[in-house]
Amino acid sequence: MRNVVLIIALLISCIRGAAVEPIDTLSYSFGYTVTISLFAGENPLVSNEEEFSRYIAGIEENINKDPKEDAKEQFPGLNSDDPSFRMSYSLGGMQAVFLLDGLEGRDASRMPSIDCIVAGLREVAEGMIELPADTIKASEIINSYGKDLDPMTLEGESMCEFFRAYGIMKAMAPDIQEFIQEMALEKGLIADRKAYAMGMVDYFEESSRARMPENAYDLGKMIGDARMIESIPFKLDIPSFIEGAKAVWGFGQPLIPLQRMTELLDPYLSNDEW
Repeated sequence: MRNVVLIIALLISCIRGAAVEPIDTLSYSFGYTVTISLFAGENPLVSNEEEFSRYIAGIEENINKDPKEDAKEQFPGLNSDDPSFRMSYSLGGMQAVFLLDGLEGRDASRMPSIDCIVAGLREVAEGMIELPADTIKASEIINSYGKDLDPMTLEGESMCEFFRAYGIMKAMAPDIQEFIQEMALEKGLIADRKAYAMGMVDYFEESSRARMPENAYDLGKMIGDARMIESIPFKLDIPSFIEGAKAVWGFGQPLIPLQRMTELLDPYLSNDEW
């Protein structure tokens, strides 16, 4: 279930905005498909109508929250109205998803402390990095452990020293500008490394609570909270998305044949870039 949850979280976060039509067929189809994918097979969190109601409530009560406002509160110096900020922040979140997905299946005792990575990322997000001294130092720390070392075998202070340095270098990687140019539909965006680091921090901190939700409401909250990329070229109508989700358990009438939903979503979900 973990991989399904992560993929769906990433897909939902690829959409933004709101339409004004009473029922937006694409958004309705997406809501239906996301929910039925979560419930394919056995889902111990949602096994009856009451739990499904809590799942829907988790979506409804969290999907309208603006993640950029959270960043404004924590980091007032970050301009979340700037398109370069938005793209950098979103891509940072996506990078965090990829990193966590790569750790799936490892023995928990050998996984790095996300807190140590976050500590390094926060130094970048808070503007505490002095260039080039701090990146040189972080690079030296990483290199000091040797190319043949599996960092997952480190423990205690050594482990945290390595992954804190890793967090700094992840946010300061030289290819972030190229990454943004490849992913953005809008041209001329400039990499904002503070925003990129904050996007990673926010996802790591949220995912540590929401990756494996404990109940049906938390599962819906995770879907409502999910955000990553803001550049996919269609807009989400939230009421239509929720109506599509409700229809899975018969809380609403199926308004669109399943085959038509597939036809609507295929051009987006089959795009190799995502």
